[in-house]
Amino acid sequence: MKLYVLYFLMKIIIFINYYPSYAFKCGTHLIKKKPFKIGNDKVNNNKRKLSNEFTPIKIKVDYTLLSTQISLSNLNFYKEIFSDIIKYFNSLLSVQHIDVDIDEKMINEHCDIDTIGNGVERWLYDNDLIIFPYIDDSYDQEVLAAASACLVLNDYKPIGGLVGINNNFHNNKRDSKPFMEMLLMHELSHVLAFHPVFFDSLNLMITEEIDGKNYTFINSPKVIEKAKIHFNCSEIKGIQLEDQGGEGSVGSHWEARYMLGDYMISSDYTEIVISDITLALFEDTGFYKVNYYTGGLFRFGKNQGCSFLNEKCIKSEDNIVMTSFPNDFCIEKGKYFCGSSHISRGQCRMTEYEEGIEKKYQYFNNSSLGGLFISADYCPTSYLSFTNIIFNDYYYPDHCYYGNPLYSSIGEVIGSNSLCFESSLIPLDKTGSPNEKSICYKIECDKFKKNIIVTIGTLKVICPRNRTTLSNPDGFKGEIICPDYNLVCSSEVPCNNMIDCIEKKSTAIRSTYVYLFDYSLNNNFYFIYLMFILYLL
Repeated sequence: MKLYVLYFLMKIIIFINYYPSYAFKCGTHLIKKKPFKIGNDKVNNNKRKLSNEFTPIKIKVDYTLLSTQISLSNLNFYKEIFSDIIKYFNSLLSVQHIDVDIDEKMINEHCDIDTIGNGVERWLYDNDLIIFPYIDDSYDQEVLAAASACLVLNDYKPIGGLVGINNNFHNNKRDSKPFMEMLLMHELSHVLAFHPVFFDSLNLMITEEIDGKNYTFINSPKVIEKAKIHFNCSEIKGIQLEDQGGEGSVGSHWEARYMLGDYMISSDYTEIVISDITLALFEDTGFYKVNYYTGGLFRFGKNQGCSFLNEKCIKSEDNIVMTSFPNDFCIEKGKYFCGSSHISRGQCRMTEYEEGIEKKYQYFNNSSLGGLFISADYCPTSYLSFTNIIFNDYYYPDHCYYGNPLYSSIGEVIGSNSLCFESSLIPLDKTGSPNEKSICYKIECDKFKKNIIVTIGTLKVICPRNRTTLSNPDGFKGEIICPDYNLVCSSEVPCNNMIDCIEKKSTAIRSTYVYLFDYSLNNNFYFIYLMFILYLL
């Protein structure tokens, strides 16, 4: 037994040292070719175009090349994923259909796709966009996918796009399907609108010099309108694009310091949702009408005012570290801390950067200490708890909707009606002392009393309207931090997953990417210590 535990401990140590930092990133920059503009001579000006009618977008995926690169089972997996994504975009976006004449030679030359299906001449008579997925073995292990438009009309409306997929993706994890759905929704969004080609050609952005450095902002009308509502700030010049993280991140994703959790940030994150701000960008292209229902799940910086956009995430006064935004940023390293949307467990994760941190991003007396998300300007935020190193059956093990249950014996429930709480509650009939953790509880929003009803085992705890801490509620020992009712009970139709929201709302109203682990020995001393104790036993 001791030898087995020692072997397991050595495997953990090797993993920790070999993978000090791991991320799944978007590789859109790897598709270098700019989209080809198709002339007006290829556009068929039929009645559908002249009617100005917007109808749900129709997207066709040509699997011909992909089918030659992967097994049948993997092909069927991707077909299922793309089928679902097309359904989601069909619910989110409507377009004015235009018949366009294309041919095989055009796709060969401008999309670099040599293997395509039959009937290409009619594809853009029956559809609004054609997608060509393929496996690209040149991507490194951090890049799972890349995408870009390859064919556009004269006004830059996309009608053809490429989606490259890393062959290292594993679809045998328990949550591979929702993970890949969100990843490929991100990539298709690059084809549809979220790309520097569109930002520049459609005049959606501005560049401003601040302290000697150029920053790029999306300043289109709807984006600003939705951002003012979300942040509760009347003075917004635009939403900044990412300025860190290398070529694959800069300028083609939202700046995570302000948009952490939106599915169009540059690195994958457990709490990935669609924001109204991103949907507004689709509308500002002029190509789409948008169904703006997102369940209100994007809660990062919600209603925090202009100070959230203009002040530092962490401040230090008289050697006292503090934050004005306790739902979004944290100051105590290792403390259990739910994500801003409360749909995933996590901890306040920080690390020391050997190369140091630029002065304007230093928040602590230790000038090398910062949050794990470099793209969030080193601001410390919620991230996966270290315990998940042993749960490699999941991409999102801490997600309250489809993650791994850790605390079932004390009332944790993973499911569609669960949210994350920072809690040390233990039922009175259970032995042991209260220990704080981030944990997923089943909840219900009482819209009349404005309370959050939390179900823990067979008992219920009533969380009041305003953010507060309850100590030793009836039937329990310990504490629970209750989030603000208006923050987590914002859905017209209850949903805690962005895809779930699309499906529920669209059915009611319409008839028609890295995850990043920092497993350094310094950060995980207590885990190694625990394993050593187990070995001694």
